[in-house]
Parts: sequence; structure tokens; C-alpha cells
Amino acid sequence: MIVGVCFVNGAPLSLTAGQQNIGFYAYRNANMTISPSFETLITYNTKTNELPVGVFSTVTYRFTAPKDGRYSFTSAANLITAAAGSGYLRLYKNGTRIGEQSDYGNAAMTLSLEYSAVIWLAKTDWVEMRIFQNTGFNATLSGVGVQLCFSGAAIYAEG
Repeated sequence: MIVGVCFVNGAPLSLTAGQQNIGFYAYRNANMTISPSFETLITYNTKTNELPVGVFSTVTYRFTAPKDGRYSFTSAANLITAAAGSGYLRLYKNGTRIGEQSDYGNAAMTLSLEYSAVIWLAKTDWVEMRIFQNTGFNATLSGVGVQLCFSGAAIYAEG
């Protein structure tokens, strides 16, 4: 069975009758300070378009797969730095880093980070986004909604 959720202007699109929607859109509704040289869990505290309810937690900041399947995830963040250095947006599955995207700035600037992946999850596997920066100074994850977000959807799920 092919399943999925596409979001247009914040609303999920319908799929063929009989298919199950599995997906979420989460974002942070305030800036977040990121310490240097310390990996930090991104605390997305608002969620919308969550299907079925409960797959994304605003307590653990994780998506938990309700079924075995292939899932697509996307995350975006703007990291405002006070000095030259790199920022890393990282995807973790069950506590193990499985991918990252980085950006480097040679002076104080905003680093635009975006990460996408398609991965296999077994039922109850979980994923979360973390960020790391090495500028030597505190940095700020900026913005809300589209500027600091995490979304996911099943593109194939069993049962």
C-alpha cells in the first residue's frame, strides 16, 4: 500500500480512498540559543497536520513510526552565528546519527541549513533533529514555522 501526506499551505492533501495518511509538520514558535561545540536537540513545540494523532511528540520532540515503512523527512533551520564556523543539522534514528547537512560561514552570518532523507523505519522506531555549531560563541536558531521546522510522511507503509 502506498501512503503519504503532502502539505500545501499547511493543509494535507487527500490521497486515494482507502489509503492511510501518516505524517506531521512541527515547528518551534520562538528563537533557540545553541551553545558552541555541544549537540542540541531541537525542541519543536508546535505541531500541525499530524496523522494519526500522537506520531510526533512535543515532549520528546520525536516522530515515532506507527507502522513499518519508508518515510520521508525534511528539516530547515537558520542559524545566526557571532563568528566564523560551521553549523550542522543532523537526523537521528533511535539515538544514532544517520545523516547531516552543514554550512560554513567565514564571519558572523546566518547559515541556512536544510536536510531531507528517505529512510526505512520499523514500527516504534523514532527520529529526531539535532543541531551542532562550532563558532566558539552562542548562536541563535532563528524564526518560526518555515524557518525552523521538521516534517515527515510515510511514502510506503505496511498493513
